[in-house]
Amino acid sequence: MKRLLLYLVLGLAGGLLFTIYFDYNIKPDNCFFIKAAETGDTWVNKLRSESDAPCYVITGGSEIRMSIDPAYMHGDSGTRMINAAGQAGFGITCNIVHGLSYLHPGDTLIVSIKHTNFVEDNISANGLKYCWRRLGLKTFGTDLIKPTADNIGKIFQGSSGELCMYAIKRLLSPDNIYIYDKKTHIHETGWVENYHKKSIPLFSPNSQNISNALTLPTAEAAFLETLKAECDKRGAKLCTYFYIEYADQSLYPHAAAAALTLTRNGIPVVRDPAMGIDSSQDSFADFVSHLSPQGSRIHSARLGRILSSSQKFWTEEELVDILRNLGYNEQGLKQ
Repeated sequence: MKRLLLYLVLGLAGGLLFTIYFDYNIKPDNCFFIKAAETGDTWVNKLRSESDAPCYVITGGSEIRMSIDPAYMHGDSGTRMINAAGQAGFGITCNIVHGLSYLHPGDTLIVSIKHTNFVEDNISANGLKYCWRRLGLKTFGTDLIKPTADNIGKIFQGSSGELCMYAIKRLLSPDNIYIYDKKTHIHETGWVENYHKKSIPLFSPNSQNISNALTLPTAEAAFLETLKAECDKRGAKLCTYFYIEYADQSLYPHAAAAALTLTRNGIPVVRDPAMGIDSSQDSFADFVSHLSPQGSRIHSARLGRILSSSQKFWTEEELVDILRNLGYNEQGLKQ
């Protein structure tokens, strides 16, 4: 009986250890984005060794990892950019903590955000594992991720369900395990060139009421304050950038209102005249925010030129004028 119990305990422990090993070394999506980040370290080392000049470090999800090409940007405008993005499934908090790890004094952290959402705290198990693999104990080196029992537990939490799905895929379709294992190329900069192509729906907001975008929720304001303090500790600056989305121009007032709110709260917003909106399907690959190679070149060049100019960020006056010219009052209602 004791031997049976021993075998049972050993079997359970072995299974747990294997699921943890799976998450860190086999799980396709985790491994893909870890590989992209590790490949991008080559570019980071190259930039830092060439000059002590400040860099821009952009972070976010796959909408940045698959869309912003630092090498093309550098060649076009001389902008020194580091792509430190992960994927949306890691959660914005973990992606930001990963981005913070790249900062040197004088650098600027660019946080990618969606037009209709501000930056909110979001920590996932996959994101913690990503940070742990990349940063080790530095995962808990900021005030954004606390070393709580829950967070530490997530790092060593196995995904038995995903392991089973992986095993089924391996048996039934071994050549089609993960979509981005094919038709992509990870460049030296960590930029993932995406050759997938799929018809995607054009996003259009349901309402012209933009009043919600004119108020920064308390929790998100607190998160941004903490993030700004983390940048200050490193002698770095903070700004935000609306990632490029396949959407029609009716999204423009929402984006302008969100930009105004962030600006009023001391968070600069990159002065992209398009407000991150692109209505050409040729600019996109397989998702509303994954740019095609053509789209990546266009928007990487545009972002680089903005950041190398004297007018990098929107002013409150400009954004108020934009909304007024679009017919919106101070409450965000259509006049």
